[in-house]
This record gives sequence, structure tokens and C-alpha cells, in this order.
Amino acid sequence: MKMGETHVVVKVHGPLGHADVEMLADTGSTLTKIDESTAKRLGITPTGSAVVELADGTDRQRGLAEAEVEIMGDRATVRVLIGPDGEEPLLGLTTLESLRLKVNPIKRRLEPAKFIEYSSSLLSPSMLGPGFQSPQFDLMPCGLSAIATEPRAGRDGRSAGRAEARWLRQSGRTAGGT
Repeated sequence: MKMGETHVVVKVHGPLGHADVEMLADTGSTLTKIDESTAKRLGITPTGSAVVELADGTDRQRGLAEAEVEIMGDRATVRVLIGPDGEEPLLGLTTLESLRLKVNPIKRRLEPAKFIEYSSSLLSPSMLGPGFQSPQFDLMPCGLSAIATEPRAGRDGRSAGRAEARWLRQSGRTAGGT
């Protein structure tokens, strides 16, 4: 084991059974990777393939399959890559996220994590007062652009009120659009 690496035992389930596989927890890898021998022994067969980019920038073709993985008593069906025998099995980021886990590199172990949800709106109704529903926002290639495309009615069916009018005035827009 190299300095800073976190290795964990992952239970991989397939149609023919399960196996405990020691894997490197690699948050730089998108998917989890198992070797061909393990996949064959568990009855995990590729349903497709994917080209993956390695850390050195080269591309490799890998089999792509689904398997159930279990860590710390939690179990999820995830996409896995099937690599050649002899390569190190990897526990990828999507599997960690699916199982609500994160890597603690200091303690070299996995820990519970929270799911994260970020709002796509720039303004939340709670910031603008009761009865306000935020206008629609357009996503522009250069980032978020707060363009009101349609005013919203408040709970009583009328205009959302002073907060919306103030926002429209400050942004140089009118209630009819841009």
C-alpha cells in the first residue's frame, strides 16, 4: 500500500454468487473496475463496452456490465468496468456516491456521506418573501444568466408582488419578459 491510498474490501455480487474483492478507493475513477476472472466466476457478463481514459492520458477499451456491490452493509446495483486480469480492482466515484460513502484519506477508510442537492435557481422564494415564486432562469453556455422569462403568480393568484417588481426593476426587465 502506498502513502495516502485507501484499500477496502468490497463484496461483489453476481448471478453465480459473490466474492470479497480488495479494491483501491479511487475518487479519480468514474466507475468501479473488476478483473475478468472475478467477473466470469460471478457470472457478470459485459452488456457493452466503453473507452476509458487512464491517468496517463491513454485510452483503453473495457467491458461494461452491471453488478451489485456491498460495502459496510449497504448494497447497490452499479455499472462496472471489466478489466484484464492483473490490473488492480478500483472502487470508483459513482459507486461511492451510490452507497453514500466518501474517502477519508487521513484515516485511510470510507465514511458515511450525505447526498448533496444544489438548487439551480439563483433566488430562493424564502429570500424574497411570502407568496413569491421565482421567475424562470435560462442557462447560458457561459454560465447562469438570470433572465425572467415569465412572471409567476403568488398564492392568491395575483402578481407575486413587491419582491418580483423590485427584482424586475433592478434587472432592467419588465413583467412581459426581457
